[in-house]
Amino acid sequence: MASAARTKNDLADIINVAIEELVYHRYELPVFNTLVRAAKRVRATMDRVFYRQFGQHLNSESCQDLDSLFITTESNSKTSWHELKQDPRTPILKNLKALVWRLKWLSELNTYQAALKNIPNVKIKHFATEAISLDAGRMKQLEPHKRYTLAAALITTQLAHTLDDLASMFIRRMQKIHVKAKEALDQYREEYQARTDRLISTLRDVVVAYSTEGEVTQRFTEIEKALGENPDQLLSECEAHIAYAGNNYYPFLWRFYRSHRAILFQILQKVKLRSTTQDKSIEASIQFLIDHQRSRKDWLDVVKTEEKQTIQLLDLEWISNKWWQLITNQKNKKSYPDSINRRY
Repeated sequence: MASAARTKNDLADIINVAIEELVYHRYELPVFNTLVRAAKRVRATMDRVFYRQFGQHLNSESCQDLDSLFITTESNSKTSWHELKQDPRTPILKNLKALVWRLKWLSELNTYQAALKNIPNVKIKHFATEAISLDAGRMKQLEPHKRYTLAAALITTQLAHTLDDLASMFIRRMQKIHVKAKEALDQYREEYQARTDRLISTLRDVVVAYSTEGEVTQRFTEIEKALGENPDQLLSECEAHIAYAGNNYYPFLWRFYRSHRAILFQILQKVKLRSTTQDKSIEASIQFLIDHQRSRKDWLDVVKTEEKQTIQLLDLEWISNKWWQLITNQKNKKSYPDSINRRY
């Protein structure tokens, strides 16, 4: 049971190990309450071992830092322990900023990884669950080693939860931005439906003029009449329509993303993203963004010349076709761009 209690916390699991061992050695099984009492006693003993192990890694400064979580101040009637136990709120921009601040705060508190490394994860989760059920007053009444272990376990667990919450909130905010951009595209189409109808009508007149029997000059004259007095405006309207063809709502994203830009950069700086494959191109692109966060240029150079050789600063193959034209101002990926659009 003592061996099992190092890696298991549920009484049923510890009891099952004991029963299997008794059956293996052909012992008569005792009354079930005997096993329950033994399991509780062994688990409590093993927990105290972990408390002492953790306490041995702490110095007086660490103890003072943990004890300060349970003390109120003149400016705040609630303790830091109360804040530590809070759950995330709805994924609005204000709460996203608060969650980034919380991640920074917990990262600064989480300095006990070396002391917790010998405690199994199942025990850390158990200690954190017990800690979250206790208020600051009850925590101060605990034996010091237990108090510090429970507090450190809750800090590291809440930091992991905060990372998960931040990722979920980030995804939901970006999904909301995309939804708004799609709605803006639909509204744009409704507002410019008359223009689209006019472009289709003009195209029809051009095709009819081209199909008319007669000399080439006569056909061109009819086509010129169909295009009207301002073909340049007609061309710009066609370009604007093509930009949103195929349900391409990406050009509308900036309008809704702009208010989130600062906080999303904070997320990139606080959360170190790592590729799950050997391809590091997106990691390099993210670092490129962070390096140019303060830039005011509309276009950022992605090539440099050294010893008469052109060097590409980024691998841009991962960018999708819909984004490519917005980012590079090129219609296809046949050539590597000299610069990219900073906003997009």
